[in-house]
Amino acid sequence: NIPTERIFTTVNYLVNLINKINPKIILFPGDVTGDGSCGDGYHFAFLFLLRILERNKIYSLFIPGNHDLEKYYSLVTNEIPKSEYIHEISLRQKTISGITFYGLPFEHSHKKATLKELSKRKGQIDILISHSELRSRTFLFDIETAIICTGHFDNKIAFVSNKLFISISNQNSPRNYC
Repeated sequence: NIPTERIFTTVNYLVNLINKINPKIILFPGDVTGDGSCGDGYHFAFLFLLRILERNKIYSLFIPGNHDLEKYYSLVTNEIPKSEYIHEISLRQKTISGITFYGLPFEHSHKKATLKELSKRKGQIDILISHSELRSRTFLFDIETAIICTGHFDNKIAFVSNKLFISISNQNSPRNYC
């Protein structure tokens, strides 16, 4: 399905913001392609945005959230294997400019075995990118990392146990999620 004008208005807003800030790395902590409940076309818009980021040589790391249906998410991931700057990092780490990122997708953010394994890693993760619901977030603090960046609908920033915790949402974006 073709994305709506509203979706591309959001992409245009993000591209203008990216051009203004000129970041080296952009993190997408889930809910990037949609589940159809808000309409169709988010996966095309996200893929379009990723292609712009690739063209501009901006590293972009992403993971799936609970609103990323496999049929839409796989359409995006199937398009990026040739990419130098765009990386899907579910349950993988990626080091860029000496910073090690690890991706913890929604489906694993509440699995005790996965969290226990991550908490055993010593000094291997600088930034954890997660899509974790509120009741599972406290478990993320057991993972040795300096920064935890998670999606899942709230805007918070806090220092907890010498860690920077950032929780972002798109509630203030032009898209206003549904």
